[in-house]
Amino acid sequence: MPDKPIAIVTGVGPGTGSAIVRRFAAEGFRVIALARSPDRIRALEQELPDTHAMICDVSSERQVADAVADVRNRYGSPKLLIHNAVGGGWGTFLEIEPQMLRLSPNFRWSRQCVT
Repeated sequence: MPDKPIAIVTGVGPGTGSAIVRRFAAEGFRVIALARSPDRIRALEQELPDTHAMICDVSSERQVADAVADVRNRYGSPKLLIHNAVGGGWGTFLEIEPQMLRLSPNFRWSRQCVT
């Protein structure tokens, strides 16, 4: 049997992230579940076959680079990435600090997974 395609899912919590992990695991993917907190992803790792938990704060470029390198070393290159981790702030556009707008990890993930 050929190796399963690899899916990385970020921001795995009790809602959407867990549902995404379950869906891709059911479709035959090897799923790498990433989150800052180990509780939910460790439970999914125990519940679902070929699902693997990794602690990663996607707002940290170093942690993103380490997580992608670890996935590649252990399992091979990912076929897809589902970026479910979100962040934000409260206030109107003019009230939010410019740094908050620059904290989007989307670019970091895209660059790390493609290169």
